[in-house]
Amino acid sequence: MVRSDAHFYSLFSACPNLFKDLANLETEEDLTFDAVVIKELEVRLDGFFRTSDPESPNYVVEFHGYRKKGNNVYYQLLSKLGLIGNKIPDEPVAGVILFTHKKYDPKTWPWFDFSQLKHAGFRVLYLEDVLKALTERQPDHPLIPTFTPFLASDEQFQSEVYASFQKLKQLSLPEKEKSAIEDVFFSWIMERSGLASKEEVLQMLAELTPMEETPVYQHIKSLGIQEGMEKGVERGFQNGIMLSIQLLTDLLKDGKITNDGYLTSIAPLKEQLKKIQSTKHTPWQTS
Repeated sequence: MVRSDAHFYSLFSACPNLFKDLANLETEEDLTFDAVVIKELEVRLDGFFRTSDPESPNYVVEFHGYRKKGNNVYYQLLSKLGLIGNKIPDEPVAGVILFTHKKYDPKTWPWFDFSQLKHAGFRVLYLEDVLKALTERQPDHPLIPTFTPFLASDEQFQSEVYASFQKLKQLSLPEKEKSAIEDVFFSWIMERSGLASKEEVLQMLAELTPMEETPVYQHIKSLGIQEGMEKGVERGFQNGIMLSIQLLTDLLKDGKITNDGYLTSIAPLKEQLKKIQSTKHTPWQTS
């Protein structure tokens, strides 16, 4: 099972307004995220989102990704709502439970039924549903590719994660938000694939990159070396690839490309070299 609570906390503490988009909250105010600890329960809230408008509701949020007997998230939320309400009695407080999958919702009576009312004091949401709705409202929203490694099926994991990675690279966001999104994205890939580091994830993503899309391919082509590589098919394509690897290494040493760019570009070259040398290749599999 992929962990979720800690990643949701990291993501929305850095980008609280993204939760407003995800849950489609009816407020024009910016949200701030508070890491509130309720001493009476000796527990920290998953998320407490506040607004600057005293008439707009603040939100106590429970992120829930499991189902365990004796652990009822509805009563947990209700108890936290009561305690927070006592701390800020002059401000409205609402509750949200965000389930990662519908199967984890115990639909506790009468609170689940109450949550379905139009103006209920708390709402029950399912991640897959809210992301689908968000896609319809804002198809280019950054949360859509961010959650791909968490929700993608095993069969589509590689292709969907690669496509989402390309979208994330094009994001135009403040550095803090972009960094938080990338950290969560890579963390979920590592948990599902069993990879140990961001560098390993980048290398595996690079192996999924079509050769002609890599930065080094474009650079080599601009230098006119690609023509020589194509001619080298008959004379020994291996030499052309080795020349490309050496060029890429030189670019890294000269500081003309980043380390991430180096890893992204060199992996498909090494893969081609392995195939030429008849070295067995083990495809990336998720656990």
